[in-house]
Parts: sequence; structure tokens; C-alpha cells
Amino acid sequence: VRDAARWAIAQYGPDARPILEETYEQFSGDQVGKEWTADKILKALVVAYDKVRLAEVFKLLDEGIAHRDAGRLEEAVASFDALLARAPQFERRAELAPAYHELARRKESTDKPACRLLYAKAGRLAAGTPLAGTIEADLAVLDTRELLERGIADTSLLQKALALDPNHTGARDLLQRIENDARAREDNFRRFALAGFAGVVATVLGIMLIGRRAPARPPNTPRRPIRI
Repeated sequence: VRDAARWAIAQYGPDARPILEETYEQFSGDQVGKEWTADKILKALVVAYDKVRLAEVFKLLDEGIAHRDAGRLEEAVASFDALLARAPQFERRAELAPAYHELARRKESTDKPACRLLYAKAGRLAAGTPLAGTIEADLAVLDTRELLERGIADTSLLQKALALDPNHTGARDLLQRIENDARAREDNFRRFALAGFAGVVATVLGIMLIGRRAPARPPNTPRRPIRI
């Protein structure tokens, strides 16, 4: 409705300038520049009106930023949740994403359900920004760790994470660890296989050597004395 009203006023063009000027000065207490066009006055009036309408929203934004900068991420997210409840389509919503993202990372090892919920919120807020790729990469690493806990070493998610964020340290380190573990298992298997093969060869050679021994000679019979 507000957008439609603003559009209708804009259709009057220059003819609306006197009433827009008067309305802006009464509402904001500021003077309009003589060079201001009707369109510029209308935009300034909209901004001034939104500041009043969203005064509580911007207060919550300032509170959340202060908490975030002080490292109080739980409090920052609480302020931003209240802000979004009042203004779901807040234009500066992408600025809120880092607090959700950082808190999600902190909770990875202590509260996985809350961690995933925070990642989901951060992803929605950061949509279309570089942070969105990092968040998706973080989720891929989290999924890989959970698979490892169940004995499944799947590197495809880590490859995806590095494609999204080539500098993702967590994905690179975990991928290196999985590959090192795989090589260690292969080396151990080769050692055991060689040891087993050597044992088989030794056994076969032993059997062959035993089979090739000279047959035992019968004991010598003592000669009887000859009588003359």
C-alpha cells in the first residue's frame, strides 16, 4: 500500500513540488534546497518517514551491532531476531548474517541442532553475498564430520565446499586428514599382505626342503664270525 501511494504521488511530477516541500519541512524540520526536484523531495520524505516508522527497528539494529562488536553473539542474535520479527524484509538484513554465522560456528561442537538453525538463518540473510558460499561450505564440512562419526569417509562434500570457498581452511584440513588416513590404511594393508605372503613362502619352502631330504639308511647288520 505504501509503495502504491508513493507511486501515485510521483505521477504528479513537478506539480507536486509545493505540497511535497511543505510536507517534508513540517515532518522533518529540515529545509528543502531550492534546487531539489519534486522527485528528490519525495525520496527524502520517504526516507524520513521510514526512519520514524522503523525507529524501533534501527534501535534494535544498533543494539545488535554493539553486542556483536563486543563479542556477545547470543545477545546480538536476540536483538536481530526481534528486528526481523518487526521488519522481515529489512533492507540491511545482509549485515545481520555474520553474527548468526559466527554463533553457528561456535555451537558446532556443543549444540548441533541450534548450530544448523543458525546456519540456515545466516544463509537466508546472506543470500547473494560472498558469505553465502562460506556458509554452504561450513555446512558441507559439518555434514562430512557427522558422516565420519558414523564411519563413512566421503570427500565429495569437501570438494564441493572448496569449490564454493577455495580458502576454506576447515574443508582443506579435513580433506587432508581423510586422505592421510586412507593412505595410512593402504600402507598398513600392504605391510600385512607382504608379511602374510612371506609367511606362506617360508612355509612352502620348509615343506619342500623336508620333502627333498635323503632317505634314511637301514642300520648295519653285524657280521657273524666265520668258523674254520
